[in-house]
Amino acid sequence: VDTVRRMRAIVGREGVMAVYKGVFPAMLGGTAAWAFYFYWYNEAKGYMAGLGWIGPAANFASGTSAGVMTAVATNPIWC
Repeated sequence: VDTVRRMRAIVGREGVMAVYKGVFPAMLGGTAAWAFYFYWYNEAKGYMAGLGWIGPAANFASGTSAGVMTAVATNPIWC
């Protein structure tokens, strides 16, 4: 299989640690993104509940605003 051949070539050329080169940045970015998302979702949901907006539309708006805030906050990690 081509994947196995390429993995062997990478390990032979750069060592075993080369296989894990991008793991830390990906874990850092993913953890930060989910933390921001859940924080902003909870904040938006609480704000809308305070205004009396409850239901699927409020959930959708909370998720949308959380997604936008997460993208803005974590964009520098992915660039």
